[in-house]
Amino acid sequence: MQAVRCFQAASLSRQALLTLLAALLVRELPLPGPGEQTRRDAAAFDGTNHTRAPPLEAQAKARTMAERPKRPLRRRVQARVMRMVNVPMRVVLGLPVATPLGGRLMLVTIIGRKTGKVYRQPLSYVRQGTTLLTPGGGKWKLNLRDDQPVPIRLRGHDILARPELVQDLDEIERLLKVMATANRSVNAFVGIPKGPDGRLDRTRLQTAVRYGFRIVRWHLEEPPVSSNSPGQRSETR
Repeated sequence: MQAVRCFQAASLSRQALLTLLAALLVRELPLPGPGEQTRRDAAAFDGTNHTRAPPLEAQAKARTMAERPKRPLRRRVQARVMRMVNVPMRVVLGLPVATPLGGRLMLVTIIGRKTGKVYRQPLSYVRQGTTLLTPGGGKWKLNLRDDQPVPIRLRGHDILARPELVQDLDEIERLLKVMATANRSVNAFVGIPKGPDGRLDRTRLQTAVRYGFRIVRWHLEEPPVSSNSPGQRSETR
């Protein structure tokens, strides 16, 4: 008789445990309300594996990502390295005094078109008359507009410059030659080899432009004062 009572007690304990587990599951996963199940039944399903089909916007985005050309590995690694190096360069280039680093680099304030976020981008430049030339291989240039000047900290001075995105192949090649004459590291940064005739490889240049490479020509609206101009404030201070 005692054995039977023990067995019954054990059975009740198991039953109570199962009841408790079921209650916890119901608490964590509540049953759908009267309208919830109707909405689920009315949702779109595909006819193959009975899973909910992704929204049309997600499908269009996936197709766009698949069709978009992927940047070469060298460019992706270069972009990651530059993101890390830009952190200390922002501090130095943002100083209100001219520094040796500012001889070839400037700090551009850019506003995101979609997000409205303001960030400062260190960029290399080569002066050509009253304009500045920058090789634009990153995504930052997508936020630039031809009719909207942007603030630039150039050698400790705040100026405004209107960006012009150059995408003509012949003009890009000409401007790269001008930039390489003033700064030899431009050729290594761009990474487009030259042919036997001394000109840039046309196929590689076309590929770079297709992946989004541009030359940004900055038209200065408030050019910094030259230190050689008499009676005017010097550029360095």
